[in-house]
Amino acid sequence: MLGIVGIIAFLTVLGIYRSDGDYIGVPRGETEIYDKDTLVVYGRSKSLRELEQRRADRSGDLAHDNSVNEQTKHHAEQEQRERAHKQKRR
Repeated sequence: MLGIVGIIAFLTVLGIYRSDGDYIGVPRGETEIYDKDTLVVYGRSKSLRELEQRRADRSGDLAHDNSVNEQTKHHAEQEQRERAHKQKRR
């Protein structure tokens, strides 16, 4: 399901081109992804490049774990900067 993929890859899926020519714009979390679908995604370029090159083996699993840790750290830093910004505006 789409919700799981979005969480795993830290990407936003903007749309899905189906193999039969159909297009699903702004798919929801429960939208299924099928084998020959083409995803239109938005994300940090580093994450997109890494995902494109990721292998489907143990090294890919480790790369995934590293990506999740890096993204979690990035979100925490972003939240900290947002809190600091709010404090300055008070």
